[in-house]
Amino acid sequence: MSVTLVLFLLLLAILIFGFKTSGESFTSPVVLFIAPFILETIIAGLYYPWDIELQTAITVSTGAAVFAVVCIITHVVFSRIKPADEHRAITTDSVYRPLFTKASLVLCVIFLIVAVYIIYKAEKAAAASLGIGGGLSDVLGGFNQASKASNASGDVNFTGIPSLLYNMLTGMAYIFSYILAAEFTFRGRHFSISALATFLLCTLGILVSGSRTAVLGPVIALVVSMILLREQTKGKIRIGSIPLKYILGIPALVALVIWLGYASTSLIGRKIDQTPMDYIAVYLGAPLMNLNQAMSNGLPPSNYFGQFSLKYLYMSLAQGGILPADASVGAFPYIGYAGYFMGNVYTTYYAFLADFGYGGCLIAVVLMAVIMQLVFENAVQNGLTKHIPIAAIAYLYLGFNLFMSFFSSNFYQNLISTGFIKSVLGIILLIGVERFVSKKRDSGRESTQGKKESVLTKV
Repeated sequence: MSVTLVLFLLLLAILIFGFKTSGESFTSPVVLFIAPFILETIIAGLYYPWDIELQTAITVSTGAAVFAVVCIITHVVFSRIKPADEHRAITTDSVYRPLFTKASLVLCVIFLIVAVYIIYKAEKAAAASLGIGGGLSDVLGGFNQASKASNASGDVNFTGIPSLLYNMLTGMAYIFSYILAAEFTFRGRHFSISALATFLLCTLGILVSGSRTAVLGPVIALVVSMILLREQTKGKIRIGSIPLKYILGIPALVALVIWLGYASTSLIGRKIDQTPMDYIAVYLGAPLMNLNQAMSNGLPPSNYFGQFSLKYLYMSLAQGGILPADASVGAFPYIGYAGYFMGNVYTTYYAFLADFGYGGCLIAVVLMAVIMQLVFENAVQNGLTKHIPIAAIAYLYLGFNLFMSFFSSNFYQNLISTGFIKSVLGIILLIGVERFVSKKRDSGRESTQGKKESVLTKV
């Protein structure tokens, strides 16, 4: 029997067990972490003519099992310490109130337009300094490739105000995703156009860097938010009760996202020299095969503790002169194997193994599982009431980075970085605006209600 097939069956069994015993939520950490690896295993097994080795299957399946078990234990302990209040205030269709007024959303749109303009101007200037000119796609593609080639030194990247704005938009995108999900969930076809505009503009601002991976974050967050809100308001989703339109719609949505990614290749200045199936395999199958190849050849340890897992932290420390220049690592070079283009990513396990060894790899997985399950439990128990639920936004941000574990080591890289701090600033700004708007709106209603009561008293 194929080792890849064995790995698929093991991951599927772990997912089902973890799903059933950690709360039965389709947005749980177990699902976000393991499901992408299952899809990756399917694509890798169907596309590439060679099998993975046993040590790779053991590493990936053990990591998944440890993650699931820790999530289950955390769920049980949390549920006993802080039982869910069945009578807590959860928004329903009849009492939903938009988190932002139309005026505040229009102001957000204006801010986003200005931010995107400033970011693009900075990117265009940086590209011009490298002799890269031409149209929009030339600038985006040239800047993206140049920043990847020099990201160990940071010579080509956003700095100053454009850097702050770019990372703030990245954080804001998760709030706008949640707001749009709430509009879709509670208003249906009558959703706010301004909410859609802020989501699209924020996503466009992220795309300005030429990176499509970052753009995927708000899209995944939108889907997770809609499922999370559905589960909070109407209870757990039973597989047998899922409408046919959603069963058919999910594969259609996945296909649409893949097609948009493929079609946008030329938009960001990259040449399309692959078939759609080649493109899918590189992004959704090759990382597992690259990990397999690296482990087969003997995976060398990193030069510094956590050098790959904490890549962006080391980059900032090296640029600040706190650590030697060789502490900063850039993107891995693109590779090919047996006539196949394989990209340059190796799943999250490569970084964990290189940085911490096998034992440390499992500790990194355990810590990741505890963090995610605790944030998830709080997000579930604190639904959308009067304000933006901070726990839910945190879960969306971290959840996307967890989701991308099948691709590369995003979780700790992005969590422990200066970029994360800047993203949090964007989240704080929007939450502050929402709190201010809510306070003014409530005080206005109380004032109106007080006047009505005064008139009635006089009468």
